[in-house]
Amino acid sequence: MILTRVPQRTESDCVIAVVATVMGAPYTYEKVSQDQSRYPKVSAEGLHFSWWETYLREEGFPNEYHSLADLSPAVRAGVVVGIVMLAPAGGGNIAHVIAVDELGCINPATNWPERISTLDELLTEYERLGSPYTPDRQFLAIWRSSPLSNLNG
Repeated sequence: MILTRVPQRTESDCVIAVVATVMGAPYTYEKVSQDQSRYPKVSAEGLHFSWWETYLREEGFPNEYHSLADLSPAVRAGVVVGIVMLAPAGGGNIAHVIAVDELGCINPATNWPERISTLDELLTEYERLGSPYTPDRQFLAIWRSSPLSNLNG
């Protein structure tokens, strides 16, 4: 499933842009931005919720976490698209998310190309820019048009 990149508009709206990217039309940036207000973002204990998981499910996009090692085979097979969370490896950066489809990584950040071939290339570029990130060990696999199925077979 080839995705169309939705660019982020502010320093902190990468999740909105990535969710709109993986959902596709009619889920525009504006729609996802408006809809996300229905979901809590932080618990009473100060923990951040991944509101997009619930939103995706409620809108008919089954999703579940899988090992990052499964990302490339799954998206290249066209089975799923993915969301990868990136944690700042140095100081000062805020967390970031990207989308991944069978053609590569889609970074919603301003002034990035439509695709970067691999996650390693994207991470290398961030390091070159002085903003290193470390990917989470898991990615959120999202089924866009087929029933939830096992990635392993």
